[in-house]
Amino acid sequence: MTSTRISDVEDEAMAEYALGLDDDYRSWPSWCTSLSRRTEAPTHVELFSYTEYPLSITDASNYRVAIRLIRDAADKGRDDTAASGEHLVEVDGSAMHYGSATVLYVQVYEGGCKTDCPGTHTDECEPDCDPDLDFCFGDACEGDCHGTRRYTAAFREAVALAEGVKHGYPLLDEEDYSELEDEVFQENLQLALDEVRREFDLDEEHDHEAIVERAHNGLRDLKYEAWSAGDVSTRKVAEVYAVHRDAYFDDRARDFLWGAMHGQVELFAV
Repeated sequence: MTSTRISDVEDEAMAEYALGLDDDYRSWPSWCTSLSRRTEAPTHVELFSYTEYPLSITDASNYRVAIRLIRDAADKGRDDTAASGEHLVEVDGSAMHYGSATVLYVQVYEGGCKTDCPGTHTDECEPDCDPDLDFCFGDACEGDCHGTRRYTAAFREAVALAEGVKHGYPLLDEEDYSELEDEVFQENLQLALDEVRREFDLDEEHDHEAIVERAHNGLRDLKYEAWSAGDVSTRKVAEVYAVHRDAYFDDRARDFLWGAMHGQVELFAV
């Protein structure tokens, strides 16, 4: 899958997302590559994120699809992955103050300039403007480097994808979403089966496995009865399991009764 929206994204939209670097730039949600955030202006802004608890399958799927496409855009035409390694920063839950979120930050501009960059001064500068004085920063100067910076390919791709999700279809890749939904369902189903299994602790493990195999279709159908994607009702799992457990042991008993017994004549059904 490749993005088809980059050419449709207007400069206004790019500038809107880049605002994360301005004003309150030393605080979340902006990010900088330097360990000393007090002295360096941020270089990256947040574009995609998801949380583990509670998990939004839509957000998680869009995140893993987006990061792949953004990496590809950053490294396009290169023999290495240096660009994506620099232009993309992932911050997992262990570093975030609001829980288990995983956040993707993308570098906005190619290169960039230092916080105290004086810019390119022209005749349009304010009176007494001195390019060597820190207080100037080039903010009031025509043609300063802030006005000539180029957006990174990673940022352009990221904004295109974010705009597509925001104003178009909410899923970046339906196939990926379905795969992730099934992964989550299988994990939750296994947790529910483990809980149900403890209620029949006298059953042999091979009996439990045989029951689950018999109940496969019934358990699978629970995926389409969930209130939200990937969820599993332990109560419904227990109900399906109980029905197939009864049928399983009924068959075991019938096989035993009709089977050959040592020292007796074998019975045959008429």
